[in-house]
Amino acid sequence: MKTVKKLLILLIVSAILPYAIADITIDYSIKEANWAALSTPYNFSVDVGIDNTANNPVVVETPYAKFIIWVEKVDSKYYAVYTKSITTNGYLSIYYMAELFNANGKHPADITNNPTYAWGDSNGIIWYWWGVSESDFKDSIDNISNYWIYYGSDCIDELSKYDLVIIEPYNYNKEDIERLKALNPNIKVIAYLSVGEVNPSRPYFDECQDIIIGKNPYWDSYYVNVSSPLWEGIMINETKKFLSMGFDGVFLDTIDSAIYNNQSNGVTELIKKLREVYPTIIIIQNRGFDMVDKTAPYIDGVLFEDFSTYYDFEENTAKYWEGNDLEWINTQAEKLKQLNITVLTLDYVNDGEMAKYCIERTKEYGFIPMVTEDIYLNSVE
Repeated sequence: MKTVKKLLILLIVSAILPYAIADITIDYSIKEANWAALSTPYNFSVDVGIDNTANNPVVVETPYAKFIIWVEKVDSKYYAVYTKSITTNGYLSIYYMAELFNANGKHPADITNNPTYAWGDSNGIIWYWWGVSESDFKDSIDNISNYWIYYGSDCIDELSKYDLVIIEPYNYNKEDIERLKALNPNIKVIAYLSVGEVNPSRPYFDECQDIIIGKNPYWDSYYVNVSSPLWEGIMINETKKFLSMGFDGVFLDTIDSAIYNNQSNGVTELIKKLREVYPTIIIIQNRGFDMVDKTAPYIDGVLFEDFSTYYDFEENTAKYWEGNDLEWINTQAEKLKQLNITVLTLDYVNDGEMAKYCIERTKEYGFIPMVTEDIYLNSVE
């Protein structure tokens, strides 16, 4: 009769890695082998992501067992992380701690609490798995305390002091993003992407001629049919290109332009599609309050441009919101507070007194402020 031996494994899911988007780190600690406690636990860590399917698992060899780890999506919200352990002698039964993913899709609050035990099969192979929320694989902006928007070029050193930056991707290359992240390993770098308009400077402008539906009178750009399959493909490909450069996500601008052109449903579907194609990236939308309740499940944050002030293009000056306009702004702010997403504010100011007012008002709502005198966002402060 073969001797049955035992290996005790404690699994802990730790924090998401800063730049391994879609990855989580699993810490393994082998506590017991051959029916006896090890004098020193054998520890190792594994990064596993949603690309590590059963056909592309992470394989780790240890002195005690080989670990094969992969991820499968269970439903629209949860993944199951599987580990198959095969011992060095091929028939060792393995004893471990891990909380199973519930069949009803309920996500355990902490996989190390109330552990479920399982045993190896007759071939000495043990399978164990537990539920991981899709949000565990996503990059996040929940913990940022400051940010900056910059549509100029260079200024990498200045930008590196922020927790999050939104920049013009066509003004930078992959090496620039790498340098920015080397200066600040925790920074989130977000690429500007106009979803409701196309600018003649974009390389895809010529192919958009058949989907242009008007011109923005204030900027040198054109409104587009956001429901067009052509436009959807361009937005998906642009996002792919930016991610390959090292960006952590996209900032979706000109959403209000789509709403202005009666395309609320179209831009909502476009945002849903971007999330479907890129489930782990950071997505921030600019305003779009008429449909933010519909897009909230697919985005990480909202930029509330013109939160306390607005820029009067005719008089070339920033002004405070007042009266009914201010009341409407406050209503939108209260609505955003209920959506469980990060809210950034952007206000254009004329002087320090106006800047102080905007910052204080933003913080009263628990939002993250940015104030600038540069309406074109070509400076870093």
